[in-house]
Amino acid sequence: TYPDYRQQCYYKFFDKVRTRLLEQLKSRR
Repeated sequence: TYPDYRQQCYYKFFDKVRTRLLEQLKSRR
């Protein structure tokens, strides 16, 4: 089965948010 396009978009978005959160946490310290 082909990966759902929407799911892929979600994953990309989640990855971006996670990276931003991680960076924020790093800056916080």
